[in-house]
Amino acid sequence: MIKVSLSKAVMIAVVCLLSITLIARDIFSFSLNKFIYLGICAIGIMLTDKNTFAQLMSFFFSLMCGLPGTYVLLLAIGRFVFFEGINKKTMLYFLFVILFEMVASVWYSVSLDSNMIHQMLALCTLFMMLHNHDGLNYYQCFKMYWFGTIIVAFVIVCSTLINAPSDWLSLFAKGWFRFGNDALEGIQTMTLRLNANTLAYYSLVSTMFGLIMIDREKGIMKILVFLGTAFLMLSGILTVSRSWILITGGCLGLYLLSQMKDIRYIFASVLMVIVLLYAGSKLLELAPELLSGFRSRMTDDTVSSGGGRFEHAVYYLKAMSENARVAFIGAGTTYYMSVLGTIYASHTGTIQVLVSYGIIGSAIFFCGILSPLRKKDGCKAPLLYWLPFIACVLFVQTIQFINPAYLIYPYILTVYAVLEGRCSVRGNAIR
Repeated sequence: MIKVSLSKAVMIAVVCLLSITLIARDIFSFSLNKFIYLGICAIGIMLTDKNTFAQLMSFFFSLMCGLPGTYVLLLAIGRFVFFEGINKKTMLYFLFVILFEMVASVWYSVSLDSNMIHQMLALCTLFMMLHNHDGLNYYQCFKMYWFGTIIVAFVIVCSTLINAPSDWLSLFAKGWFRFGNDALEGIQTMTLRLNANTLAYYSLVSTMFGLIMIDREKGIMKILVFLGTAFLMLSGILTVSRSWILITGGCLGLYLLSQMKDIRYIFASVLMVIVLLYAGSKLLELAPELLSGFRSRMTDDTVSSGGGRFEHAVYYLKAMSENARVAFIGAGTTYYMSVLGTIYASHTGTIQVLVSYGIIGSAIFFCGILSPLRKKDGCKAPLLYWLPFIACVLFVQTIQFINPAYLIYPYILTVYAVLEGRCSVRGNAIR
């Protein structure tokens, strides 16, 4: 059995190596072969204990868009199956994922390719992490995800600025330039890249993790967490995402409500809001184009249709009602668009699940991702620890959820946050 101290040392080394090399690759164009990244990840996966492995995987989840994801997931699942073992419930969900995808492949004459394999591995990882979590340090897991998201956001913001046209501020003010969409346009190699809506999603969920961490950390670490969370909020602002504005506002309101414990917490929360508002006002003074960009986005012609989301939702629901096979067992998670004859993805997470798995499969899927939240001892998590989950569930109703695969990973950590909240109430949270 590997000593915990060695596991921690391996994790720190892997995190530092990946952070440095990914920044060097995607900002300074210092290219490395993808198998070097796979080797770094493999060292972390194979030389850590169960707890540290979960923390390292949480870090990988935030970076998966820029890593050789299929190989990493295959290694992670293999390591867990052979070294830790999986329970019967997890095995049943593995079979569910494989069966429904293979049935869709056969019935709709879709070939089994690398995209489908990656999709199945990602969904198996989802159930593996959700149903084998006993004894984990949940706090450190979402802390690692928070840190990884900062790396991703930093790379994307820097890459966008480096590749931006000279008049990007005027384009931004018109709502035509968004951080994420224009970061690495035209580059086909493996890079840390997320579109604007996904960057907004990552930054929002990690901001909620940051609020929990601000409440928990002390001294200099609290200041560092505050600064990191402020940067995540800035990266969300730069995406000019309407969903980000609305959901962030609502979650911050819930955060203030969660802090109504005593006068000390109320004062600290009000002080933090004042600092953020002051910093925001100064930022708008320096770059008034930010406000103009939001105003343009909130008043353009696509607002009434939700950016086309309403039309796409109606299309998919109609397609399901007209095809009994799709209605009951779905069209598969990988190629549901081509099966249903459209080039537009479903931008409502719940509908995407329904279309992919049908009524029967969706019931199994939602049972699988929600059952870890079931209270076994009647202990309730404080509202603060529910904020990441609320933010995640609300935001995926405006984007996708299970495809692209990296959209499902934040959900795992939001469940961990709720479980950590219950542990903190019971007084048995692992530090």
